[in-house]
Amino acid sequence: MKQLYICVDVDLTIVDPIFQPCGWIDYLNKMSKYPILYREKLTEDYNTNIPYNLGELYPDLTKDEVMSFWRSEKLYDKLEPYQDAVEVLADLANKGHYIVFASHAKHGHFKNKYQFLERYFGSKIPDSQWGYVATKEKKFIKCDVIVDDRNDFLNQMDNSKVELIKFKTPFEQHETLKNPVLAETNDWFKIKEIIEEIAGE
Repeated sequence: MKQLYICVDVDLTIVDPIFQPCGWIDYLNKMSKYPILYREKLTEDYNTNIPYNLGELYPDLTKDEVMSFWRSEKLYDKLEPYQDAVEVLADLANKGHYIVFASHAKHGHFKNKYQFLERYFGSKIPDSQWGYVATKEKKFIKCDVIVDDRNDFLNQMDNSKVELIKFKTPFEQHETLKNPVLAETNDWFKIKEIIEEIAGE
């Protein structure tokens, strides 16, 4: 079995910071005169092209008000990860693979994002098997596989050296996907099967 370095995005890949209680929509709804009432309506209206910048849906809020959510030092305190992601990544790490969480961090929430990862993965994955890199330049990360929801990050990678798995979300993309991916899915057990196949298990 080949020992892999697996690069994993955080927001919308292992945790939903948008639709969860205390997520971005709850935060904006409390400030806006025009709250979005429920996820199903938003998905119905936009299908798989929900604006990535939710500020477009709140015309009465300034850009600073909209983005203040991402500067919160307590952003991840009440958010929970996808349980399947925790189970799958812990299992892969305990088989000898390395998990590299890679995610952009706004001012204020870098420490809080790390604390979130430590809280949910620290007791399940040996310290020597995981780490966190705060970056928007994921092409510089040494990895064999990347799991990410954003086309722009997948496009950064050298697909002759890195296997790409796109995590499926209902949000619009800023770039067309140029690199081929092994799968587009939000099923973490499917992702596990693909990674195990790459490793030769």
